[in-house]
Amino acid sequence: MSLRIIYGRAGSGKSTYCLNEIKTSLERGTVSRHIIIVPEQFSFQAEKRLIAVLGASGINGAEVLSFGRLSHRVLGEVGGMVRKHISPSGKSILVYTIMEKQKENLRVFAGAAGQRGFVNTLCGIISEFKRYNITADVLDSIDTAKISVQLRDKLHDIGLIYGKFEKKLCDNYLDSDDDLALLAEKLTKSDIFKDSEIWLDEFSGFTPQEYEVIGKLMAKAYRVNAALCTDCLADDMVLEEIDAFMPVKAAAARLIRLAKDAGVKVEDPVAVKSSGLKYNVEMAFLESHMYSYLHGIYKGSTKYISLYEAPDIYSEVEKTAGDIIKKCREEGLRYKDIAVITGNLAHYEKVIRVVFREYEIPCFIDRKRDITGHPLVLLVLSALEVFIGNWSYEAVFRYLKTGLTGIGMKETDLLENYVLAHGIKGSSWVRDENWEDLNDIRRAVSIPLLKLYGRIKGKNSGLEICTALYEFLCELGVPERLEELVRNFTESGELDRADEYSQVWNILLELLDQVVEVTGNEILKVEAFHEILSVGFGEHSIGLIPKAIEQVLVGSLERSKSHDVKAIYILGANDGIFPMPFKQEGILSDRDREALSTLGIELAPDTRGRTFEQQYIIYTALTAASEYMRLSWCAADRDGRALRPSVIINRLRRMFPGI
Repeated sequence: MSLRIIYGRAGSGKSTYCLNEIKTSLERGTVSRHIIIVPEQFSFQAEKRLIAVLGASGINGAEVLSFGRLSHRVLGEVGGMVRKHISPSGKSILVYTIMEKQKENLRVFAGAAGQRGFVNTLCGIISEFKRYNITADVLDSIDTAKISVQLRDKLHDIGLIYGKFEKKLCDNYLDSDDDLALLAEKLTKSDIFKDSEIWLDEFSGFTPQEYEVIGKLMAKAYRVNAALCTDCLADDMVLEEIDAFMPVKAAAARLIRLAKDAGVKVEDPVAVKSSGLKYNVEMAFLESHMYSYLHGIYKGSTKYISLYEAPDIYSEVEKTAGDIIKKCREEGLRYKDIAVITGNLAHYEKVIRVVFREYEIPCFIDRKRDITGHPLVLLVLSALEVFIGNWSYEAVFRYLKTGLTGIGMKETDLLENYVLAHGIKGSSWVRDENWEDLNDIRRAVSIPLLKLYGRIKGKNSGLEICTALYEFLCELGVPERLEELVRNFTESGELDRADEYSQVWNILLELLDQVVEVTGNEILKVEAFHEILSVGFGEHSIGLIPKAIEQVLVGSLERSKSHDVKAIYILGANDGIFPMPFKQEGILSDRDREALSTLGIELAPDTRGRTFEQQYIIYTALTAASEYMRLSWCAADRDGRALRPSVIINRLRRMFPGI
């Protein structure tokens, strides 16, 4: 049992070193089983690298896992998977119902309980507490005499909701945030890791839950190796916040301390020096000097690193598309070798889709998509809003314009014009009046809705309302229309949209199941049911996978290292986007976190700490590509207001005067 730290700067070959060690060990029979643990988003890339080194026939003795998959493996062996996992939407619904019932007992959050998005924020702080091993009992035991009245009241409200949440959960469900705590508890009974060698790769730090799991692995495994991206190792006394590698060095120091406390041998660290194979001379100079206090100056003009100032966002993306086409046609690059990243993907996504389609560049947008604007979600919520708002114009035509009601757009337009011209609202929709030539259309709209309302009005349980809503959708023919849309999208090559529409129906059914489980036979008003569904939909997002290999990857800064690329385009290198500032402190302010830290309660970094951690994210983005990098920014926003380039641009200009 031992711990070994393997470290080196970006591109030095740490992962390759680990894979070659695994290959040698398997050939010699030193260790028969090797387990590589990586963050979830790196698992696919790590498996590709493993196969490339060992070959398809040689991977029987090695496998790639994330902490989540590791938990599933262990619990499957020793037990602990009896309880079903509650989904994020079920979690938010449960928290919402608890808040509604405890409103009178809340000191700070009573007024915010009904605000849209607050439940999701509260779920986030509960998840953070769990990741940092802070239970509701820990909150109750805090010495409130040493903290402010405002923080005391916040902790009272959080602790009250957190405790009720845990009590309700423990009987039937398991929260995914509890997986690692349960894993650490069950690891002592597992034989999977006995005499195995563990390899931790691509991590820049760990949560307390993960440290606890790693400590248990040290006691079971032959050896635990941690490959970390840093220029050197340092003890706690010499850590500097302004150091780009500070998070990684802090993680290394904590791992060493963890091993010593457990009586595990700490081997001499292995420094992997850059072989010079990954980067060309310009990229290598950038990697080694980016965060040096007295950085060097690259003499001569640059060929592989360039900057571009665009007048606006459309010109910036169009210039990027043109440069990608040129690289592929003239320099032999392939689309899969190229990545486009930005600090504000939501701002750039639509423009990239439009421009890349014009230039016939296949691309994959690597982000989860919010479903609150999906036609099916709008249909469900609008159908309920029709009754809540007494057939308001907005609710009725939002419902009709989803395209899933069976009413064509031509008929919808005729109906809308008539309603606007005659000022129709409320009970006029259901009275026996003559609407000229639109009576049949009006009845086709109103009859299914009236039938639904007849089933859910008055006092009904969550089960009865969910059943009525499901029957309403089936009678409306929504499942068949979704299947038809999926087929059409597939035939037209819009595979992303086909995948999105095929997932959203299952998400709705899962959400209805969660509502039934959480509310049971509890009597709900339509307004409360609508709010519960809105909260549940707000927690759901759709994750898509690439449908082809030959695509340009478009993603965020945080995901820039999850793929091996030769060329990278960084868009939006403006002040305030690259790096992205942290403006929202959340429920617990920076002052609150500092106060809790003095009491020995460890939480996620405050906004200042996260801002310094951005330096490491910027470093990984600038060193992600091996051959070419271009940074671009806009001179003005969409309203014509002037924008400044990022401080990173000024630093690059000083390092590369001839850029």
